[in-house]
Amino acid sequence: MLSFRERTDVLSWGRVVRQPQLVANPRFADELPAPVLDSGSRSRLTVGLRRSCKNSCLTGAGALIDMRGLCAAAGLHAVRVFALYISSTTMHRRCSYPQALWLVWPILVYWIGRAIIMAERRLIDDDPILFALRDRVSLLAFAAIAAVMIIAAA
Repeated sequence: MLSFRERTDVLSWGRVVRQPQLVANPRFADELPAPVLDSGSRSRLTVGLRRSCKNSCLTGAGALIDMRGLCAAAGLHAVRVFALYISSTTMHRRCSYPQALWLVWPILVYWIGRAIIMAERRLIDDDPILFALRDRVSLLAFAAIAAVMIIAAA
C-alpha cells in the first residue's frame, strides 16, 4: 500500500525555505485513493515537479500527493479518447473526410510527450497554457491540427 514519506526537496512556487513534507508518490491510478484517504487530519494537495502552489510547503502542515507519475498516463489517455471520438459514428456524420483526423493523433502524441519532457527538465516555468501560446513548436502543432480539421470538415 502506498504511504506518505517525509521529504525535504519540495519547494513552493515562491521558492522559500524548505520545510519537511509528507509526500505520497502514486505511479498507477489504482494507487491514488490510498494517499487521498490516508493523510489523517492533514490537508492534501497535489503537486508536480516538487513545487506546490499552496501554503502546505511553507508551513509543513499538509500532505502532498506527487502526481508526476500519472502525468504521462493522463496525457496519452486524452489522445486515446480523441482516437475513440474520431472513430465514432457521430464524427463520420459531421465530417466530410473523418479519416483525415487521424493525422491529428501523432501530432498530439508528439506535442504532449514534448511538453512532459520539457516540464520534467524544468523548461516550463510558467503557466503551461501561456507556455504553449509562446512556444513556436506548440504554435506549429496547433496550426497543423487546425489545417487538418479544416480539411476534414471541407
